[in-house]
Order: sequence, then C-alpha cells, then structure tokens
Amino acid sequence: MEKFQAGMVLAGVGDALGYRKGRWESCPSGPQIQEELASLGGLGALKLDPDNWPLSDGALMHMTTAEALITGEDRTHPQSLTGQHVCHQPTAGLDVWSCQELPGAARGEERRGWRERKREERRDERERLVVSRMRGSSGDRESLRAVRVESETCTESLVARRDRRHYWCLEDLYRELVRVYVEAMASLQGRPPDPATVEGCAHLKPNNFLLAWHTPFNEKGSGYGAATKAMCVGMKYWQPERLDNLVEVSIETGRMTHNHPTGFLGSLTTALFASYAVQGKPLVTWGRDLMKVIPKAEEYCKKTIRHMAEYQEKWFYFEAKWQFYLEERELEQEAQNKPLFPDTYNAEETDKVYRRWSSEGRAGRRGHDAPMIAYDALLASGSDWTQLCRRAMFHGGESSATGLIAGCLYGLLFGLSQVPEGLHQDVDRRTRLEELGAELYRAASAERSTEK
Repeated sequence: MEKFQAGMVLAGVGDALGYRKGRWESCPSGPQIQEELASLGGLGALKLDPDNWPLSDGALMHMTTAEALITGEDRTHPQSLTGQHVCHQPTAGLDVWSCQELPGAARGEERRGWRERKREERRDERERLVVSRMRGSSGDRESLRAVRVESETCTESLVARRDRRHYWCLEDLYRELVRVYVEAMASLQGRPPDPATVEGCAHLKPNNFLLAWHTPFNEKGSGYGAATKAMCVGMKYWQPERLDNLVEVSIETGRMTHNHPTGFLGSLTTALFASYAVQGKPLVTWGRDLMKVIPKAEEYCKKTIRHMAEYQEKWFYFEAKWQFYLEERELEQEAQNKPLFPDTYNAEETDKVYRRWSSEGRAGRRGHDAPMIAYDALLASGSDWTQLCRRAMFHGGESSATGLIAGCLYGLLFGLSQVPEGLHQDVDRRTRLEELGAELYRAASAERSTEK
C-alpha cells in the first residue's frame, strides 16, 4: 500500500515542481530553470506548499480519474433480499442495475436465465427512452433504426461476453468518468486547462445513457492530457491477468478527452508503465513490452471504433516514434538490456534530445513523448530522485506533464525514502493523494481476490 500512496503523492510532487505555478512549465530553457532552482538553494532546500507550488490541471485530472475508479467500490444499494450489497446507478431517469452481485440463490441455468432477463429489461428500457426522446423529430424512423441496430449489436456482444462479470462495471465506470470530467472543467480554480481536454469534455454527454462517453475523432486530440491522467488506471488493473481491462479502460479514458491515437495511446502507455512498476518488471523491458501490447490495443479499437480508417495514419505515427526511440537507446531487441545515453547529457543536451522526439519542437506536448521523456528520465536516473527531477521536471518542455508521470512511476518503484521530506510533507492535497493511493490499492486487491 505504501508504494501506491507514494505513487500518488509523488505524482503531485513531480507536477508541482515542473509547473511552479506556471512559471517553469512555460519556460523553454532547461538550463535557465536549473539556474533558478540553484538560486532557491537547490532541490533539497525547497518546501512545497499549496500557495506557492499548487498542482496543475493535469494532476487534478489524474486525481479525478482515480476518484472515479474507486467510486464503484463504495456505491452500494441497500441490502438485497439475500443480505448482499449490490451497486446501483440510476442514469438518465432509468432504473438500470449495473455492477451487481447476482442473488445468492441464482446458480447454473437459473443464473444464466436471470442475466438474460435483466439484459432484455435493459434493452427494452433503453429503446423506450430513445423513442420518447425522439418523438416529433423529422429523422425518427432512420434514427430509431440505427439505435435498434446498436442495441442489438450491444446485446449480441454481451451474450458473447456473458462471463465477464466486470463488463457492466466498466460501463458504469465510463459514465462516472464522464460525470466527474464534466464537473472538473468547472472546478479547476483558475488553472489554465489543457485545450484538448476542454474540447473533449464539451462533447461528453453525462445525461445521455447510450452515448455518454462517445466522442468524435479529434485532429487536435494528440496532446499529453490523456497520458497524465491514466497512471491510476494501471494501478487499479496492475495484475498481468487484468491486461485486457487495463487496455480497454485506459483507451476509453483517453478517448473521452483525446480521441486521437497519439492522445489515447499515451494513456495506454502510462497505465501500462504504472502496472509494470507495481509488478516490478525491469525498467529496460517496458518500452519493448509496450510495443507488444499496441497490437492488442489496435484490435480492441477495431472492434469498438466504427470508422477506424481515419485513425490508422496517426496510429502508425505513435508506433514509429516509439520504435525510433527504442532503437536510439539500443533497447529494441530482447537481448539489449543496457540503454545507450550520450556521453554528455546535461540540461542543454537534454532539451535538444527532447525537442527531437517531439512533434513540433515543444517537448512533452504530445501523447507519445510525454511518457517517453518520463520513461527516459527513469532509465537515466534509476533510484536517484535528484537526477530524475533534473531530467523529467526541469527541462524546457511540458515539465509538469512529464514530472507528473515520472513522479508517479518513481513512487511506485521506489517509494518515498529517497525524496526530501520538504518536497512531499505539505504538497498540495497531500492527504487526499495518500487516501487515493490507499483506496486504489484496496480496489486492486479486491479485484484480484474476486477473480480468484
């Protein structure tokens, strides 16, 4: 549990350091940032507090995602007739039962029949709602036919996935994410939000039961915002046997605000890396293993995205960037376990390298290179927190984004023991960050015991 808490806390620390109330996040020069740091007495002399070192919008969205991931663990309906708790989430006027434990008396054929009846009830409820909403519209018949096709397709999919008892929980999770993301846009307390996140949230429909989280492809959705909010997904679904869940949830979480492969593959990457950190996988294997998981992500998207063609070219870009990176560090082959770094890798050189990996000269701005910079910083630094900060938090790019990702992964790997107390003792929202880490740990443990 301690490392889960450290992951959440150091995500906040990394974000606050890279952000510095917007001053360092907007600075294009890593050497200048490190000079200013030295004038403040160095990293060890800093005392982070909410007034002078607030969290950025990226850290708040990561916390918001974590809140949604754990909400389902506590949302219970009054006890059923069998004395068991069941989760209940009324949405858009419907009494829709999701995430529920089957009644204790239902077994075998009885259980399957119960599921089928409930499934039919849900479909009938949805169609009645759609009909009532569509009356008077000029496109009634065509639209209703399309909805019925969607409903039948959904039902067929459910029958095929009958034994995936988490399926309904994931639907409810997505609706909860939609709700909290839309609410978050109104409560960022003056922090300038990521434009792609704002645009993505404008397309979310918390009151639409069927289409709550379905957003259109967004040519501008390639930013880092999806990547910086998804480490907690990897913490929730960290077990190797939960990889399918991790892939699905991280992609859908990313697509809600960044419906572009460079964006939502960034969220897959950070979630996957967080799961590897919890598993204790060697750092040098993470990039290679990411490349092995991307085909699984593509397969999932082909099944769930209607017009996949417009995503294909952008998809290739993400893969190509990561392949080039692994080749540059000489880590693309299974036998290569020692990353190659330049002989001189100071702040000036780091800025040059990071800009080369970027799409437009602003390091860490996109979903491919924000996780890449954080990962590279971990490879170069190991357990050395000071070195990690120099490479991930104090550079001339989107330093709050890369610092947030790197801080979280460092905490999951190494904990708090090597981090100066002044950096985390009073960091903005410290108490809630710790609580979220503990609750994510319990949620992940509960999922594991349930699977057994």
